[in-house]
Amino acid sequence: LNSDGTMAAMGERGACVVSVWKVDKDPEMITAVKGKHDKGMVAVCFSADSKRIASIGDDDDHTLSIFELEKGTFLYKKTTHNVLCDIAWSPYDPKEFSIVIVGSNTVEFWNIAGKEPKLKKKGQVPAGKKNT
Repeated sequence: LNSDGTMAAMGERGACVVSVWKVDKDPEMITAVKGKHDKGMVAVCFSADSKRIASIGDDDDHTLSIFELEKGTFLYKKTTHNVLCDIAWSPYDPKEFSIVIVGSNTVEFWNIAGKEPKLKKKGQVPAGKKNT
């Protein structure tokens, strides 16, 4: 869901389509666009202003893609090389357009304000590490 709960986004596995739905008493699809991933998507999310959608691919390179809703186009496709399973936009960094991606013992912080996404920081949870 987007921040005000008026739209929902869905990324398909296999068909590799991002579809956006209006959410109200009579839900309807607003748009459906072929994604930039080879095998579909494992996660999608809206930016805080609901103008962009980020997706993580189920492909071998686990790509990050950014879709601009108003223009109906994909802005970026960036290889991450890590098994990733969820993505979220930071609501605290609107100028930097920061994205956080999590996966198997991995966390990545991306800046997508420029012409191409840039990895700001990457961290890993040490094997066997437990919360105390």
